[in-house]
Amino acid sequence: MTGSRLTLFSLVSRQVWPHVLAVAHLKPKRLVLLHTDDREESRRPAERLRKYFDVRSELLAERPLLERVPHDDFEEVSRRLDALVETIEDDEVVLNFTGGNKLMATAAFRWAERAGKRAVYLERGNRLTWFEPVDGKLRLRSEKIDGGITNGEDPLALLRCQLSASEVDRDGEELTLSERGASLPEEGFFREVDGGDAASLIATGDSVGSGKPKEGDRLERAAAAVALKLGVRRVRRSVELKTNLPAKRAMTHAEIDLLFNWNGRLWIVDCKDRVSEESLVARLWKQLSSARVPKGANEIIRRIESELRASATKVLKEDLVAIDDTAGLQGQIVCVRREPLPDHAIEYAKGTGIEVILKSELSDGFRRLLYPDRPARPEAMAKLASQFPKR
Repeated sequence: MTGSRLTLFSLVSRQVWPHVLAVAHLKPKRLVLLHTDDREESRRPAERLRKYFDVRSELLAERPLLERVPHDDFEEVSRRLDALVETIEDDEVVLNFTGGNKLMATAAFRWAERAGKRAVYLERGNRLTWFEPVDGKLRLRSEKIDGGITNGEDPLALLRCQLSASEVDRDGEELTLSERGASLPEEGFFREVDGGDAASLIATGDSVGSGKPKEGDRLERAAAAVALKLGVRRVRRSVELKTNLPAKRAMTHAEIDLLFNWNGRLWIVDCKDRVSEESLVARLWKQLSSARVPKGANEIIRRIESELRASATKVLKEDLVAIDDTAGLQGQIVCVRREPLPDHAIEYAKGTGIEVILKSELSDGFRRLLYPDRPARPEAMAKLASQFPKR
C-alpha cells in the first residue's frame, strides 16, 4: 500500500536522501521522523527534514511529526513504537529503518517483525528492500527506485537540509535553459558551447549577491549549460557556505561552483579554467634553460614543482571533505578542468569516486555521468579511437 492510508515511520540520522526518496516513492499520508537527543546526528537533521517537507507540502498530506526515541535502550525503542502505533488510526504503518545507529535500527526492525509491520531499507544505488511478514514468515523483495522522481526538487533546499557543520551564506544564482537554449538542437547547442559562449543558452533566475566576475565564470556557465541541456532541471552557481557556529561574524569558508540535483543525488561541480601547475613549471624550466640561473635556484624550483604536484591531490581531498557535509553519502563530485590532472591526481580521483571532465569534452563527459547505462554514441567512440595510434 502507498498513498492516502500509509504512515511512514523513519529513523533519522544525518543523511537526507533515504527520507526524500522514500517519501517521493511511497507517497505516504503521514511521516513520523524518529530522532534521538543527539543534536547533530539526529535531532537537528529531523528538524531540517520537517522544515523541508513543510515547504514541499505537496509531497505529504500532513505535516511531518517529530518523535523522540532512545539511542541506547533496545526495549524502550519497542515500547515507544508500540505507543506511537496506538495513535495511528486506520492507516498501515511502514517502518523505514535506513537511519539511526545499529541498536536503534535492530530494535526497530525486530519491533516491526513482532508487530507484523512491513519494513524497508534503502541501499545506495536507490535500491529499496522490503521486509514483509507473510504467514508467520519474513518475505524479502527488492525494487529499484527511479531517482528521477526527485529531479524536480530544488538543489539549494536539499543542500540546506543536508548541511550540518555549515550553512548557506550566499544563494548564488539559479540557472535554467533560455528559450533559445531549449529550442536549439543538441548538435548546434553543444557547438556553441564549444565555441566559448554559452550566455544566450542559459537564463539567470534569482541571483543573491553573485559577487564580482571571476576567472572561470565562462567555464562554469558552459558546464551548467551542458548539464541543463542533457536534462538537469536547474543549476545553482557560486553558492557560498559559512560555519554555523554561534559567532557574530562567521566567515565564508567554501564556495560551490555548481550545484544540481540529479537521480537522487546532489552533484557538486568544481571548475578550473586555468593553465595547470605542471604546464607552468614546464614553462619556467624552458625560460631558465637559456638563462644564467643563480646557484641553488634549481633546487628551489624543484621544491616548488613538488609542492605544486602535491597541491593537485590536496584540492581533491578538500573536495571530499566538503562533500561529506554538503551532499552526504549520496553526493557526487565532478571536476571540470581546462587541462588534464597529473597522473597521480587522476589515480587518486579514480580511487575516491571523483569524476573528471575536460573542458574540451563537456557534452560527452556529462552525458556519460548523467546517463551511465546508455550505450556510447558512435561519435564519442570514434573520437576515443582517434586518440590511440593504430598499430
